[in-house]
Amino acid sequence: MRSRIAVLLVCMAAAIATDAYAQVSAGLNEINFTATLSGTKIDDGDTESAFTITGAYGRFLTDHFEIGPLLTLFKAEGADAFGSISGFASYHFAPDSNVVPFVGAQLGTGFGLETDFSDNPWSYGFFGGIKAFVGNGGGAITIQPFWTRQNIGSPLIDETTHVDNFGATAGISIFF
Repeated sequence: MRSRIAVLLVCMAAAIATDAYAQVSAGLNEINFTATLSGTKIDDGDTESAFTITGAYGRFLTDHFEIGPLLTLFKAEGADAFGSISGFASYHFAPDSNVVPFVGAQLGTGFGLETDFSDNPWSYGFFGGIKAFVGNGGGAITIQPFWTRQNIGSPLIDETTHVDNFGATAGISIFF
């Protein structure tokens, strides 16, 4: 079901973007909001559902290269909500196109998980996707598959747990 929704969103974005023009260029700012329903797998355990909300601010240093901060709030089945603050960098292919593909990486630290038994995690991940511009280029629909790993240390038993988050996210971007 989720894959059908993602395909539908990509097709709609491509159809809408035919009259749009892209504004990916040096000096441009982007604010992006996405929501994700994803699978989460802790070490060798079962995969469980999780919900993520992300907000990012990016600054294009060149027509292709964007950097900025990323705030993520995460809620998994049977666990308290927590978040992360990361930095990201992304590379945009075909910046003059109405549909701009991109790839990127992120690195950051978590908050809301520290207890007597575990430290807040540090995380890293990779993502890619498309930005399909709508209207006069001031906004875009984003579709973005991703993989993120959180490393959660336990000071009591000197062990690290790896939490892998993977899925696809959809959202909107505003450019100014």
